[in-house]
Amino acid sequence: MRISPSQVERRQSLPLLLCRLWAGLACGVLAGAAALAWFALHSLMRGEFWWSKFNVAAGVLYGAAVYHAGLGRVTLCGASVVMLFFCLAGACYAWGWTALFRARTFLAVTLYVVLVYVFAEYFFWPSFGPYARLWFPWTATMPAHVALFAVLIRYPELYLRLVNEFVELDRLQQKQPELLRKLAEVQPPGATFEAPGEGSEPAEPRED
Repeated sequence: MRISPSQVERRQSLPLLLCRLWAGLACGVLAGAAALAWFALHSLMRGEFWWSKFNVAAGVLYGAAVYHAGLGRVTLCGASVVMLFFCLAGACYAWGWTALFRARTFLAVTLYVVLVYVFAEYFFWPSFGPYARLWFPWTATMPAHVALFAVLIRYPELYLRLVNEFVELDRLQQKQPELLRKLAEVQPPGATFEAPGEGSEPAEPRED
């Protein structure tokens, strides 16, 4: 059975919300990987086993048994808890993100990361156990949130690249023409996005 190009284009088209969540999860994974690497390095700097913080993070599931555990399943579980937290942080930011102007991105990311940091300091890190603060002081958690800030600041560009790659522009023009115009305004460096009617045809060569 032959498939027309229009059918292929419709199959590749994704909802805008899915593109937003995809970009947010990607940012969360990058921030989580950076946080895990920093936690391991911070533990080594303090003379601890590099996996000690991961084991403590598993306390939300294993309780006080994590303080006697070595490198193994508990370590993997704790690292997954930290990664899940940053993935959810990225997804929540993507869910509530609607502004498509670079001028507002810095302020929005700053306020959001501050809220995430406060939430983590009062609820997330203490949930690991009564002694979790000994392994997760602010000197360890602050750089992890700085990494989250550094990744989320690039969220608009990643989102626009996904829209440019997977969203059918004809459908986008019909349903959200205002969004289409903003996408063209905030086109990141190196992106190939063009609003319909703007640069869609190459200019004819001039004859001298």
